[in-house]
Amino acid sequence: MPKKIYFLPGFGEDSFVFDNLKKYFLNYQIIDVNYRASLDKISFATIDVRLLCQQLILEYGITKDDILIGHSMGGYFSFVIRETILCQIVMLASFSSPNKIVRLVRKQWVNVAMAKMSLLHKAFFQNFLLKASKGKYFEQEIEKVIRNFSNFSTAQISKMMKLSFGKPIQSVLENPLRIHAKDDIIVRPPDEPYELCSLGHFCLILETEVIASIILKGLQKVG
Repeated sequence: MPKKIYFLPGFGEDSFVFDNLKKYFLNYQIIDVNYRASLDKISFATIDVRLLCQQLILEYGITKDDILIGHSMGGYFSFVIRETILCQIVMLASFSSPNKIVRLVRKQWVNVAMAKMSLLHKAFFQNFLLKASKGKYFEQEIEKVIRNFSNFSTAQISKMMKLSFGKPIQSVLENPLRIHAKDDIIVRPPDEPYELCSLGHFCLILETEVIASIILKGLQKVG
């Protein structure tokens, strides 16, 4: 039985962000993680990142023998899951402290209110966000994620927005494999050691071969 790799997408993303990467991991059993069912089982009032991650562990049967590869917020979830079951993880353009997220508005209540008002589902607001990436090399990737917000319910988006303002997760475990791009405009560089790549927050799509090489070398060292 091949070893399992779980792919955890970021905020507003789905498994499409890993499509380019998966062909390098055909020797593994690949499992795409979708947060919707777990989010729906937890109320907005009680949700926190540890509670969601416990639900993901139960829902997907994740064990210490599995590997988690998380992009952006998915890396954050992977980090928290590792605290519970001590599995191996890879964090792509990610964070263990939500303070590392670059925000248009810093106040939590404003961001959560915008999510609860379904602002991220509105065409005019999506187009406003898209203007910031117009003409940039990552324009297509940003657009796909922003348009994908519509595939999440308002409640699901609101809960994920709340999770993005959680407290930093402190760990006594060895620093996991972190990969970060020098020109990431969405997540600031980690304070912990990390592998450097070039092409921004969506390096896993735009620089796939480099990212795959770093991950495979990292897995070989541990395995």
